[in-house]
Amino acid sequence: MNKRVLFVDDDPNLLRGLNRQLRKKYEVFTAVSGEDALAMMADQGPFAVVVSDMQMPEMDGAEFLSQAKQQNRDTIRIMLTGDAGQATAIEAVNSGEVFRFATKPCPIEKLTPLIDAGIEQYRLITSERSVLTKTLGGSVGVLTELLSLNNPVAFGRTGRIRSLAKRFAPLMPEVEAWEVELAAMLFPIGSMSVPESLLVRAASGESLTNAERDQLDSQAAVASRLINKIPRLKSVAKIVAYQAKAFDGTGSPKDNVSGEAIPVGARVLKLLLDFDALTEAGMEESRAVAILSGKKGQYDPDILELLREMIGVDYVIREIHIGQLEDGMLLESNLCTEDGEVLLARGRYVSPLILERLQEFKRSRPVKKIIQIRELRQTTVSTSKDETPVPA
Repeated sequence: MNKRVLFVDDDPNLLRGLNRQLRKKYEVFTAVSGEDALAMMADQGPFAVVVSDMQMPEMDGAEFLSQAKQQNRDTIRIMLTGDAGQATAIEAVNSGEVFRFATKPCPIEKLTPLIDAGIEQYRLITSERSVLTKTLGGSVGVLTELLSLNNPVAFGRTGRIRSLAKRFAPLMPEVEAWEVELAAMLFPIGSMSVPESLLVRAASGESLTNAERDQLDSQAAVASRLINKIPRLKSVAKIVAYQAKAFDGTGSPKDNVSGEAIPVGARVLKLLLDFDALTEAGMEESRAVAILSGKKGQYDPDILELLREMIGVDYVIREIHIGQLEDGMLLESNLCTEDGEVLLARGRYVSPLILERLQEFKRSRPVKKIIQIRELRQTTVSTSKDETPVPA
């Protein structure tokens, strides 16, 4: 259990006293300013609890706790202040979402129950996230794998979008990364209500009637309604519902929601979907970002700036024999039969289920032997004979 507690106060003597009295019960860290505490959270976190004084020079406790929340939303925040006024309490709670509020001086026998409650709250939050990301996330992964095997056209993008979401997550620690990742896996589920022939035509750039475009636009709403029925995924359902909503409020759904009122996960997902569409059409990542930047009002400018930072990560593409496919590899090309039928679309991650299904296909019909995979450039690529494509 994480029992790391960070105390922030501009009085060094008080901090020394807290360290001396509490170091046997907790793993104690101290900082004499909000700036120092934020740097410590970045370098030595995560902390289960942060306890901050309100009245500090340069950065007061309310501002510090607000920034601490953005840096690590799981860390539990406790405010101590000599000013017991209602305005101070309201500011602290509203700006930093403070878990507990106490006046100074606060005796150790009253402070420790507050910290213990904070540590328990931190344990509950992190335990719930573990359940969501591992148990629920694993179940969603199996579901999307099964759907992709039966509808590779619709689910071909999920692996790429999920990979982009994972790359993007460290740039926005205030965003629930698991929500965006699950939305990236589930966003095409509404396509099950659309004929596959229409999806193929849309993907190939053919002209569509207004009725056909309306049918395609309805996918997000259908997906959102389905996802909303899964316990604990209401926030993911809302992200999917607003995946096509522009920052200026245009797009789908047609309502009055715009700007920061759009779920932040939806703002991220829309940008990643449009970025992926351009790069998959053959455009370089830097050029794709330039194109997206020129679409005024479409994207959250702050998230667009983070995308510029993210594209510093490069990929390499290599060819392998299908017998060398392994769990976790990302397909760069479609996995097809010899007569051109798509069995698994590019952009999917290889899984044990996919490997097992591939063996079944190989026994019943000829499958193309050479396939392309995508890896991070920093991944070491062996040049040994074992890594060269095996002849058909």
